Amino acid sequence: MEVVKHQRDRLQQSLVQIQKQRAPKKQLLVPGLPEMGQGGFISPSKVERSRAYIAEEEAREAREIAEKEDRRVQKQLASKAKAEELETQRKIREQEAQERVKRKAEEREQIEARKTARAEAAAKKKAASEAKQQEQSNK
Repeated sequence: MEVVKHQRDRLQQSLVQIQKQRAPKKQLLVPGLPEMGQGGFISPSKVERSRAYIAEEEAREAREIAEKEDRRVQKQLASKAKAEELETQRKIREQEAQERVKRKAEEREQIEARKTARAEAAAKKKAASEAKQQEQSNK
């Protein structure tokens, strides 16, 4: 019993596979041509027109696919260019920030140097003043 059931299942699977493998047939597509189920005479010129129409449709679809792919590639290129531009701008900003930090450090050093020079000058002036007072008091 199980052998028969197994064979039936395998046969059904085979049938489904065969049906999937078969390519669907295309219907003749000629504008103004009666449908296939309605009967009527199909001349060789109508068949040729139908084939030309089908070829045009396939070419149009291929063109649309190519255009879509081209737009996708252009979008990727634009995105890549924008990312590169943003990276360049980021590097410039980073460099400018480093330069600002360096300038501020130099300014601080200059300010400290001026303060030190003023303090030394004031100390010298005070020492000279004290020395002068001491001289006057010694006289």
